[in-house]
Amino acid sequence: MGSNKSGLKISGLMGITSNQPEAKNAGFDLPALDLPFHGQPDGGIDNPSLIPLDLIVRSPFQNRSHMNEEEVALLAENIRRDGLRNPATVRPLPDGHYELVSGETRVEAFRVLARTEIPAFVRPMDDKEAARGAVLDNFFHRDLEDYEIYKGLKTLMDCGAASSLGQLASLTPWGKTHVFRFMSFGKLPQAAIDILEESAGLVSAKVAGEFAKLVADGMPSELVKDALLLALEERLDPHKSAKWAESKWRKGAKAATLVHFGKRPVVLPSGRLVCTVSRTTKGLAVTGEKGTQLDWDTLEVELTEWLSLRLAEEEVDVTRSSGL
Repeated sequence: MGSNKSGLKISGLMGITSNQPEAKNAGFDLPALDLPFHGQPDGGIDNPSLIPLDLIVRSPFQNRSHMNEEEVALLAENIRRDGLRNPATVRPLPDGHYELVSGETRVEAFRVLARTEIPAFVRPMDDKEAARGAVLDNFFHRDLEDYEIYKGLKTLMDCGAASSLGQLASLTPWGKTHVFRFMSFGKLPQAAIDILEESAGLVSAKVAGEFAKLVADGMPSELVKDALLLALEERLDPHKSAKWAESKWRKGAKAATLVHFGKRPVVLPSGRLVCTVSRTTKGLAVTGEKGTQLDWDTLEVELTEWLSLRLAEEEVDVTRSSGL
């Protein structure tokens, strides 16, 4: 269980049991749910019913990765003081349970308050309607990370609620340009998606777009994973993670090109190229990279000493060695 500043305990999401008592009409005079609705209320009467919490299961279309414990605690205190003003919405399932369409935070707040039932509108819906209701409820009522927004947009596409970026823009609070940027997450390698599933707020849609373009240009997907892991460990600024990956990729590509043309790169552990070593008709040539300041006097002394020791170990007659 998680904890929060109010000291309230946050339970796990939407546990279920085999107990299936009937839902009771709550008899509340409450405002209608401000959520796009395409199904019909159960029994034709749009009144909330009291639904046992242990019969409510989490929506498979929920795009939020993690529950905000502080938000749950604040809502629980508000409900304790003023009551619930806006019921949840559920759809009945064939096995007697109810799938949550909207109101995940409200349900969790009721669990915090040790309530056993919650007022909810019971509305028959197909998968498309349920997905649309769950995703749009989050879009219009929650502060979501960019990756969570992408998951919601993808759900709308997958369930057939939208078939184009333009349709997504017409359903959501964002324009087509922003929708396109959010969808960049879908172009990332699976290893990156796995990291974002655990840390949805790690990078923005803008950075995801930078990564997606680099991968499309041929950058190895492993560099995306490496950059995100460094950002996750707070060893790299997440906003600069794509730039870091690009730098590693470009330098690696340059080093490979140098080897192809007979030049061996000298690269620091940080990935920085400092000089190249090439063979000439007179021996070996060390060429410093542009912008790199090398202490040539020290390098000359150390290289001479190293050669003396190395050649002595191999019992090579220096006076007869060609090229030295």
